[in-house]
Amino acid sequence: MDVALLSMAMNQGQVQQQASMAVIKKTIN
Repeated sequence: MDVALLSMAMNQGQVQQQASMAVIKKTIN
């Protein structure tokens, strides 16, 4: 398993999570 590839995938997951949270907050407000 390539460590750089793994960390990139984890970072991408966090970015997607933050983006979806931002959308949810916009929808609530």
